[in-house]
Amino acid sequence: MPIAPREWPPVSDASRELLDKGEQAENDLRLREALTYYTRALELEPNNPSCIAAVAGILGRLGDWDRFVELERRLLQFFPEDVLQWMGLGNALLSFLHRPLEAVEAFRKAVELDGATLAPRLGLIQSLSAAQKHEEAISHAEEALRDERIEQRAKERAFLYEVYGDALFRAVRKSDAAEAYGKALDLRVAGDPRRVELQRKERVAKQTPQ
Repeated sequence: MPIAPREWPPVSDASRELLDKGEQAENDLRLREALTYYTRALELEPNNPSCIAAVAGILGRLGDWDRFVELERRLLQFFPEDVLQWMGLGNALLSFLHRPLEAVEAFRKAVELDGATLAPRLGLIQSLSAAQKHEEAISHAEEALRDERIEQRAKERAFLYEVYGDALFRAVRKSDAAEAYGKALDLRVAGDPRRVELQRKERVAKQTPQ
């Protein structure tokens, strides 16, 4: 996955001292203390991405996802082509705040920037499915399965088939979902702990009426 180069502007000596103290506290797992230092640096330089990123990072570790998202959006104003930044925003919106429609837009942007990598595609498919946009999720999954640009080892392709199966199941296409889960199982080696869950999903899909 390409990472857009960042040109970090310098910070003042006062902010640097606070950021260094915050980093030391964070390394020592004194997360609330680290937040205090980082916040003071941000108060000194509210538009410096280094200060914004420091506060966002510690908020993520503390599980304050609303404030994390707010600061991630501010960072993206500085780095609008940073795929990983869009992925981080999408993951927070989907997995922790359960705001799939907003996650869709974040992952869609990540796919626009890097359509040849599987991770943004998976995020988009999962967020579309969670947002009840089942047919679009299915379409994106099928496109990803066909796209020869995407490097997919067996494990990654298995996960793609599983996500595809989930979208099909939610769209009440149970037999198609069972087939997708079966393909995912074929790609999972014996002893892979994910096989148990896939077997359960395949069994439910086969037993559930269309």
